[in-house]
Amino acid sequence: MDIQIIHLFGWVFLYAMMAGYILAFIDQSEGPERYFNKLLISLFWPLTLAAILSSYIAMKVIGGHTDD
Repeated sequence: MDIQIIHLFGWVFLYAMMAGYILAFIDQSEGPERYFNKLLISLFWPLTLAAILSSYIAMKVIGGHTDD
């Protein structure tokens, strides 16, 4: 299996864990509309930026493309 596929599966797993955490938090809270936007901003935006950056680095370093 290619290392880039493993890297992608790792990020998909991390997003699934965070989505489960958010859904469990919303299910247990009294008024989820107060916290939902703050959770999305605080959890998903840094993860999205980290996924983009680390995927780019993995493709450049591990990808083996010399013409990039």
